[in-house]
Formats: sequence, structure tokens, C-alpha cells
Amino acid sequence: MPIVGNDELRSLLKACEGKGFDEQRDAAILRLFLDTRCRRAEVAGLTVDEVDLTQSVVIVLGKARATGPCRSALGPPRRSTATCA
Repeated sequence: MPIVGNDELRSLLKACEGKGFDEQRDAAILRLFLDTRCRRAEVAGLTVDEVDLTQSVVIVLGKARATGPCRSALGPPRRSTATCA
């Protein structure tokens, strides 16, 4: 699978600019991928109960059905660098 370069990432994020639900949802999904390195199936399988906006944590069910907290772009920038367990 090819690696997405910085220019492509900027283009993807620019395509998600806007205040509508779809744009904000898409931007959050992209940032979650970028900040946590979670897999597509892990993000697609998230439920509302697994997202804690007050703590900026997402609980992800990963490979081997192991869980781990993921700091995400949902919170302050200083907390957006941790990865999935």
C-alpha cells in the first residue's frame, strides 16, 4: 500500500474544511487515523460509548480483540500524539 505524502494529506484535510456535519465528521476521522495509527476496521467499529470527549480518549478494539486507549485529535493538540495500544 502506498504511503500518503504531505501534499496529499493537506489536500485531504482541505477537502474536509467546512462547518457541516459531513465535513466535520470526515476531518475527525482523518485526524483520528493520523494521530492514532488505528486501522480502518478499528475506526469503523467505534461506538459512541468508546469515545470520551472530556478526556480526549477513544477506546479501540484492535487485533486479537485487545483494547487500548488512544489519545486523539478530539482534544488539545498537546495530547494528540499517543497511539493505539
